[in-house]
Amino acid sequence: MVRKPPPSLSHHRQRPPPPNYGSSLANFLDSYKTIGDEETHDDKIARRVLVEARIRNQEADFRHQGRFIPGTDLLFGSDPNTVLYDPPKRTTRDVWDDIIDIVAFIRAKSSKKSVGQQIASQIASKVQVYWDAQEIKKDRVKAQEEKKLRVLAKATMKMVISEWKKAVHVGLPLTI
Repeated sequence: MVRKPPPSLSHHRQRPPPPNYGSSLANFLDSYKTIGDEETHDDKIARRVLVEARIRNQEADFRHQGRFIPGTDLLFGSDPNTVLYDPPKRTTRDVWDDIIDIVAFIRAKSSKKSVGQQIASQIASKVQVYWDAQEIKKDRVKAQEEKKLRVLAKATMKMVISEWKKAVHVGLPLTI
């Protein structure tokens, strides 16, 4: 029979703790419990079960007393096959009915963009304005540079013409 060799320790305080779950991987994995993405333990699960049972009892009491509002089953976490709640219809109209109709009409005509889309649109327009301004600045700088070059070319031409006139007037050979 071959025994597992004892761990090699350089100091007595390096001794590992005793194995949990009887060194069984299956027992270790069975001890791991989650609810959704949250790791939990038996006490927490028991508390959640008690809360859920209390809600279910309250729902049953409301149904028995006739205080339960049909159509709110989803609030209690149940979904029995019952007829959806249909509130009683009004036979008269008052000022508030007209106000609600006007508000609903205006809301229906308003922009259907979500808040995120509106913000993105505003940011995009401001970025576009910035780059348009940068382009205008570049055009102005280019125009100023061209104006300077024209002035410089004109001054150079005047100097060349005046020197040419001197050379032609005197009759000397032109040296360049």
